Amino acid sequence: MVDQKNWIKRHPVWTGIIGFFVLMLIIGIFTGNSSNQKVYVCSDGSQVSDSSQCGSAQTQDDVQNTASQPTQISQNTQTTTPTQTTTPQTTPAVEEQSDKTTMGEKNALSKALSYLRYTPFSYSGLIEQLEYEGYSHEEAVYGVDNCGADWNKQAALKAQSYLDYSAFSREGLIEQLEYEGFTKEQAEYGVQAVGY
Repeated sequence: MVDQKNWIKRHPVWTGIIGFFVLMLIIGIFTGNSSNQKVYVCSDGSQVSDSSQCGSAQTQDDVQNTASQPTQISQNTQTTTPTQTTTPQTTPAVEEQSDKTTMGEKNALSKALSYLRYTPFSYSGLIEQLEYEGYSHEEAVYGVDNCGADWNKQAALKAQSYLDYSAFSREGLIEQLEYEGFTKEQAEYGVQAVGY
């Protein structure tokens, strides 16, 4: 008869291998038995062993089959995502348009705003003043077009500045405003705003 204790001590590697296979066999038996049992998934997500325990139930296999469908949908969503992110590509185009403003146009705008802080101007009068300062016609027009001035209000301010230094008749004040470059309508508005 073979002494078992001595055999285990003499062959530790074989003892480990045999023990490993026995352990795997036991795990396989328990796993195999549990896989034959159906598990039902209720609509609220809980798992039961009997379908009558919840209203609408699917087997776990059905749930796994349907679970693979959302990954297909998400893959489709991922492929459409790059086409939806075209907005950042259009943003640089807008920035490029604003970058097309020349240094001369930017400075003409800045100069137009500084003139309007100190004295009223008509549209054409401000363009002439900027051109006198050395800006090109295009730069001057850009500056005046983008300064945001209310030309009716400018006519009223100019009419008041004339009345502050001298007396004018209504017609004389309208003529003076028109001479400054205001339109007939702007001049009449300015004269009416100061009380004529």
